[in-house]
Amino acid sequence: MSSIELEVPLAFWEATLGIFEGFAHREVEGGCLWYGARAPGRTRVALIGVPRQLNHRQNFEIPPDALAQLNQAVPDGLEVVGQLHGHPGDDVRHSWWDDDLVVSRRIASVVLPRWGAAPVVMDEVGVHAFEGGTWERLDRDRAARMITFDPSPLDGPPMVLDLR
Repeated sequence: MSSIELEVPLAFWEATLGIFEGFAHREVEGGCLWYGARAPGRTRVALIGVPRQLNHRQNFEIPPDALAQLNQAVPDGLEVVGQLHGHPGDDVRHSWWDDDLVVSRRIASVVLPRWGAAPVVMDEVGVHAFEGGTWERLDRDRAARMITFDPSPLDGPPMVLDLR
């Protein structure tokens, strides 16, 4: 199993879904990255990064310079811990395109159905980990262990770096 286990404040999940509403409205794939300070046990998501990207109905791409620009803007001590993107239909398995373009093998890769249009039900979301040399979609129980949600309120709004 992947070594990453994520704790996602509900406010970050809601902000993430807000980002995807824009992609769903345009009916294009899009994505964002979750950042956190990697720690033993659970890593808490602390920032959402939205890089400049190329969005199409069947795929999206983050140009290398756009990823570099986003990573330079992220505060020291945080690193990518999750990559999220939407697929046009209900199929939330990784495609060969997803396998090739995920930004790291040390993260959770999350695929939302219907371009991320509301409502997004976690049982319909694909949660993937890089295992045994390939990306594997986790079953419901393993996905629920990899990503947990914290309903505690934040001191302020979730930190979002939107560089689109």
